[in-house]
Amino acid sequence: MAKAKKRMGRPPRAEGEKMERLSVVVRHRFREAVELVSMHRRTSASQALEHLISLAAKEYEIEGVPLLTLADRLTEFPDNYVGAIERLRAIPPSLLAPDQLFLLDVASQIPDISALTIDEAMFLIAVSFDSEVSGNTKEFALLLWRKVCEALLDGEEIYEWVDANGMKFRYELSLPKDSPRLLPPAKTIARTR
Repeated sequence: MAKAKKRMGRPPRAEGEKMERLSVVVRHRFREAVELVSMHRRTSASQALEHLISLAAKEYEIEGVPLLTLADRLTEFPDNYVGAIERLRAIPPSLLAPDQLFLLDVASQIPDISALTIDEAMFLIAVSFDSEVSGNTKEFALLLWRKVCEALLDGEEIYEWVDANGMKFRYELSLPKDSPRLLPPAKTIARTR
């Protein structure tokens, strides 16, 4: 019986799996280490680096949760503003920045985040970050967000509001739908005193 011929090249990916570009800067010795692994395994440098990362990730834990388990959880959410909020909920709080914790505190007041439209979720993120930066409370953020959503439903193109400290909030409501960025483009938000 003839032996099956070994397939050359990269192994097939799982269905729906996408490769992502990652640029890294490393010390010379680590670059040489990747090259040696590449030569030893007869693979590309990218495949060697991915292999080394997978070995390290199997051992690494964050707050008792294996890194790959946590990473897999984060890939389950849609790549939009609603998904961005859900992804933050899946990350251990100790890893989050103060503005992200503030957003989650505001979002916890909304019973079903997944029921939000993309625009509503996008403005929840923008209003929460703006409110945290300007020193306002989560109650202020929720009120401002509700007013922005009402203006959005009314078909207004711009919503402006001034808080008790004289901080002016300005939102352009005619933004592209379902943008994958976490925050709206900088030109859509203006905060002035």
